[in-house]
Amino acid sequence: MSLREALSDATRHWLDAASFGVVFATLVNWLPSMAAGASLLWSLVRLYETATVQRILAWIGRKLRRNKQD
Repeated sequence: MSLREALSDATRHWLDAASFGVVFATLVNWLPSMAAGASLLWSLVRLYETATVQRILAWIGRKLRRNKQD
């Protein structure tokens, strides 16, 4: 089975659009900035998911709730 047979028409269209987007972004020099932005966003999401940050956020939430009750 070839790749063309394995993918649906919709999937191929999406891949074509993504390919065009990468080519266009490269030609107008957006790709490095976009890659840096995506990398920063991914790093922030991963940092947010850590146990340490979750404990800090829970502590802040408890403090805010306590202050709200007073």
